[in-house]
Amino acid sequence: MKNARGFVLFCCVLCLGFACSCAQQDEVPTTEKVENTTTVNNIYITDNGIFTDAQVQYATQVPQTQPAVSATQQPTSAVTQPMPTEVATTAPSISEYSPQMILDVITQSVNSAKQASDFTAHQLQEVTINLTDCTFSWAVPVINTAIGVFNGPHHFDYTFVDGTCLDPKEDFKTSVTPNGAIPPSDRLFALDVSGVTDYKAYEENGEYVFTVTLPPEQTGADNPVPYYHAQAMDYLDLGDFDFGIGEITDSQCNYPGATVTVRLDKNGTLLKYEETIPMNGSGTGKLGISLSASFEGYMYESWTFEW
Repeated sequence: MKNARGFVLFCCVLCLGFACSCAQQDEVPTTEKVENTTTVNNIYITDNGIFTDAQVQYATQVPQTQPAVSATQQPTSAVTQPMPTEVATTAPSISEYSPQMILDVITQSVNSAKQASDFTAHQLQEVTINLTDCTFSWAVPVINTAIGVFNGPHHFDYTFVDGTCLDPKEDFKTSVTPNGAIPPSDRLFALDVSGVTDYKAYEENGEYVFTVTLPPEQTGADNPVPYYHAQAMDYLDLGDFDFGIGEITDSQCNYPGATVTVRLDKNGTLLKYEETIPMNGSGTGKLGISLSASFEGYMYESWTFEW
């Protein structure tokens, strides 16, 4: 009975470790592989739709001598810049946007919010992790019931003034910046176009919607950083598990492919930012006896903005 209680505790800790690690704002280890030097194009809004720098060049064949945007021109919103007046305004239909064009819009929108100063953001976070298999099958429903209270959904409101606010996740005891709160935490969104396996751009209810899907990735104790997922979102760091009880002897986490979506109004202002991260994995450990457990689940996170 002692070993059975220990196993239940092990499985609870394993599943909660996955859930909490996914939900918390982890700092990405400094590795060359995660760094990304993607050039972020500006976004321009016209009556004919959204443009990036690359699209302006594509649509109008602007020569290199084309006058640049005046330094005195100011952004029209948190995510847009004025359209240069001397270039044409014929862009590809939004349904014809390439993966790079869609990624440009997402990158510019998210990073502009992460670097903004005064705005309100509403976060919805839901982490659903369920045990699917373990050494003692009878423990599966018991553990899933126990960890269900931690899954969410959870709501947090942020009002940033001069680029900071008290963190609602820390009971308003510490400050947080937009870059620290909005995923990926404490770093800019920098997904490379090679990490886009599917994409969509369309209009819905008077809004522009842009979505990209990331490729499947697998991590373990020896390769804890999911290359593409780490460029775009917070992730489960398998190299940083310290439960304080027993010993985790092996673990892995599979990412079937997360999706990232932004919604903009017709002026190019960011309205909503969403990430859906499905995952599954397994772990083995020792707590008097050898134990094993497998899990599956997802994390959904959305940010709604008021400018």
